[in-house]
Amino acid sequence: MASDLIKHVSDASFEADVLKSTQPVLVDYWAEWCGPCKMIAPILDQLAVDYTGQVKMTKLDVDANIKTATRFKHAPLNTYVSFSHTPAGQESEGDCTLGDALPGPSVHDPSVCVISTEELQSLVFTLGTGLSSLEADALRLYLEGNSYEDMAVVLGCDTKTIDNALQRVKRKILAHQKEREVLA
Repeated sequence: MASDLIKHVSDASFEADVLKSTQPVLVDYWAEWCGPCKMIAPILDQLAVDYTGQVKMTKLDVDANIKTATRFKHAPLNTYVSFSHTPAGQESEGDCTLGDALPGPSVHDPSVCVISTEELQSLVFTLGTGLSSLEADALRLYLEGNSYEDMAVVLGCDTKTIDNALQRVKRKILAHQKEREVLA
């Protein structure tokens, strides 16, 4: 099972499992009640399978590990932090992200660029025409890093309404992706 490849870290184990790791580490700051955290979980499970042995995938429950969660000032939930290529306690000389550390096709490959551009244009069109104004505003605020509480204040609704709107956005994105699948 993919989620067996994701290590749950705590305040007590964070330094050893993350900061002193010899390989790149992705930390998922999550909470049981967080809708977007649940939305992204299957993607993280797949990444754990795809990058086994190359990247250490971890999860930190912010409700149970407040000390570590506040120490690294994650905001909002569902934030991912890459701890890689930097010895513990030292500043990085460059901005090395998890994306920099992962192997993959060159972005200069013309076929990858064309397909990626077409997929992005298709998704942008679908989201631009297929989302309600509440869904579009909630998605925009979410992508800007706002918390559910802040989004609810800005949009004049409650956090459950925000969560429901983002769940609908997720379903629409997944439906769009399913429609765009190429048959093998």
